Amino acid sequence: MNPVHPRSGKSGGLLDRLVLGGFLFLLVNGAYLGAFAAPTLTYTGNVLVHVVLGVLLLILAIRVGWRHLRSPGLPPRARLAAATGYLLLLVSGGAGLYLAKYGAIRINVWMVQLHVGTAVTAAVAWGLYLRARAVSHAEGRE
Repeated sequence: MNPVHPRSGKSGGLLDRLVLGGFLFLLVNGAYLGAFAAPTLTYTGNVLVHVVLGVLLLILAIRVGWRHLRSPGLPPRARLAAATGYLLLLVSGGAGLYLAKYGAIRINVWMVQLHVGTAVTAAVAWGLYLRARAVSHAEGRE
């Protein structure tokens, strides 16, 4: 049960999968960045990939998230999880943009913590949303 785009009537399956896969990659990449902070070429390349992919996915996620929030027939629990995840993702993206501009230096450690905390919490909320949506779809088939 993919949400239907309000204007075109088409399902957003491929874009949804790309955004989800991209954000899962960012979570794993972020764990690497947090665990192995070292001034190496590999680390610097991962930071660059994280920033570029994060900005691209934030733009796509705004569109995908809004479509999911507006999809008809969502149970209240699923809509609440989607809205929570969407808002947390926007906060995390804003913190990420701040860090891209001002740097993840010691004085901005609070912003790094906000970015990581809201990203992980958004991932949990979206996971709950996807589960609630799947359960609702399964119950509708019976």
